[in-house]
Amino acid sequence: MASTPELECKKILVYRCLHAVGFSLATQYFLLAVFLLFVNFHPLHPISWISSTVGLVFSFYTWFCSMPLIAATIVYGIFLGNAHLAGRKYYSSRFSWLVAKTPKKAAFFAIHGVLGFLTAWLYSRFLGEDYRNLTFSCFEDSTCINSRFTFITVNGIYAGVYYFVRTFLTKDIEVEFPVIQEKRYIKIRSKLYSNLYNSLFKSLVPTLMFTLFYCIFGGLINERVGSIFGAKTDGELSSLISIFSNIRLILYVWVLSSQILTNMNLINSFFSMLLTEEIQFPIEKSVHVNDGVTTLVEALALDRLPIAKQLAAFDLFRLSNTSVSGRRQQIFSLSSPGNHPHTWNSLSAQCLVVMNVYVDELKNSLTKISNLKNPIPGVQFCADNATLNAQKLLIRQYNQSCSIRRMMMDEPTPAPQPTVSPQENIIETVKKFLEQSIKNALLAVPGLFYLFGEPDGAKTKFLIKNSQEVILVTQGLAGICAISILEDKYGVVQGELSKILKALLNLKTELDKLSNVNINGRKLDKNYFILKSAVKKSLYRICTVFGDYLRDIIEEPEDLRNLLCFVSYQEG
Repeated sequence: MASTPELECKKILVYRCLHAVGFSLATQYFLLAVFLLFVNFHPLHPISWISSTVGLVFSFYTWFCSMPLIAATIVYGIFLGNAHLAGRKYYSSRFSWLVAKTPKKAAFFAIHGVLGFLTAWLYSRFLGEDYRNLTFSCFEDSTCINSRFTFITVNGIYAGVYYFVRTFLTKDIEVEFPVIQEKRYIKIRSKLYSNLYNSLFKSLVPTLMFTLFYCIFGGLINERVGSIFGAKTDGELSSLISIFSNIRLILYVWVLSSQILTNMNLINSFFSMLLTEEIQFPIEKSVHVNDGVTTLVEALALDRLPIAKQLAAFDLFRLSNTSVSGRRQQIFSLSSPGNHPHTWNSLSAQCLVVMNVYVDELKNSLTKISNLKNPIPGVQFCADNATLNAQKLLIRQYNQSCSIRRMMMDEPTPAPQPTVSPQENIIETVKKFLEQSIKNALLAVPGLFYLFGEPDGAKTKFLIKNSQEVILVTQGLAGICAISILEDKYGVVQGELSKILKALLNLKTELDKLSNVNINGRKLDKNYFILKSAVKKSLYRICTVFGDYLRDIIEEPEDLRNLLCFVSYQEG
């Protein structure tokens, strides 16, 4: 079976996911060693303290007890890998989101609880006898449930669930590309230090909250566990005073909670860090390389693998801003034989597909926003209407006097609309009235629209929030166009320059409609301003370089006037 670009990119990403799981297991073992140093602390005998801790870390007992946590971490990594590779999907209503997400969220919730429990169980194996066993012999030769052990293990479940609720309950997994690519070991070191430090403070309040929770429901939990194992409750941690008086237990639980939060933060950080590492896709296929190579254009077309498409867009952005022009020369090269700019044509065509598809989706989503029924024009002109009309008249007179065919045709007279009978008008009016009445009646039912209706501007906010690849593609393509005036000796870029400028103007037009619009009473977030500034920066970058040649490149007078505003830095 021949390999496809999607399959090749998926292999690379899966390999990186395996690396992320491996790093997670290594850091978990490192954190366990730190915990053992903490619990075995003996300042009077430092050599024996360190040597005994190191021996315990590398003992068979420790490896054997770690196996359940290792297996749970691998399962957790599979969940994270699938979530990262799947990308994000738009759901028109909260009900459709619940139907699609509830099974995955429930499984994710369960694995977080299991990870927290297994971490707490593993760490309790290295505490004293009073903390590591579920049951112990108590009064009258009976068996009692060890409240200290249940306090530690239930706290582990609570810490895992707390992290899930705070991070993933209502949000999807997101990947942000770093502005500066650092070396891997530097990023791992900074992530480890920052998470260890921050988790100690972030786990303090959850630990206090859990203490209150256990004070209220701890007795019930011990009774349920006791009924399963046929044991009694010891009643040791039955009050808030008895819990807080055990300083060592509170300290153990606080450190354990911080370790669990650190572990989970690091696992997610490793996935995000490794999946966003740069990939230099080849510009064109080589006859000396096997068919398994995925080119930049092929990666930009991987709609079913969004993370690979974003990596390709990020590679295009870096390619346009690097000082080394070796890879760009491949874009500007001509085919042999034939002398055709196939590489540039395929790259620009794919970038235009990405931009135009996004513009069409954004344009359709804007029609569903209630306060955009009569949108204002998106592009502000740098000349008033009187000046524009005068320019049209002068151009028309000049063309007529020189017997030149007019480039600007008058707007055609609209064709007469077919007449509609009064009966059809009445039927159509009644139909629209009934549809609107039924819709208003359904919307009036409390909670019905909230669950099944599409919020105003929800699709627009979704598109704006997930515009990272469009931001990178627009700036990357504009950068290549701008640098081509120095490096493109064959002039291959100029053939598609008008289409690129048209696509950028169309995107700016749609974004300008949202300038002063509140969606559900809220302003758009920073992603809107980042996207809008990226589009304007791209237009400025191209127009500044090709300002003297725009009249020869652009045929439509309206587009030319809008672009000349960027040339004169008068764009509104």
